Amino acid sequence: MRATLERLQGKFEEEFGAAPRIRGSLHFGPVIVGEIGDIKRAIVFNGDIMNTAARLEELSRNVEGGFLASRAAIDRFTSAPPVPLRDLGIRDIRGKSDGIEVVGLST
Repeated sequence: MRATLERLQGKFEEEFGAAPRIRGSLHFGPVIVGEIGDIKRAIVFNGDIMNTAARLEELSRNVEGGFLASRAAIDRFTSAPPVPLRDLGIRDIRGKSDGIEVVGLST
């Protein structure tokens, strides 16, 4: 996806004034799942885990590679990740007084 976006960057900038960038985050934990709506139904996910994942996504905007994961999420895997990881230490995030351990995923 990144290679295609890079190849089309000029076209995006010409047509829209900006080119899209890919970023993301990964966190782990329990969530509250519900269904809302009468006519148009939607599945919703709520909870502290979702808030933390959203804050990690905000941090990913300013990190090389654009992909972050909490150390707690990475530690849940039983095999080595398919990409190299960079320890980014404890980062302050809104809503967490002690911060959170973060790793960057090299892509």
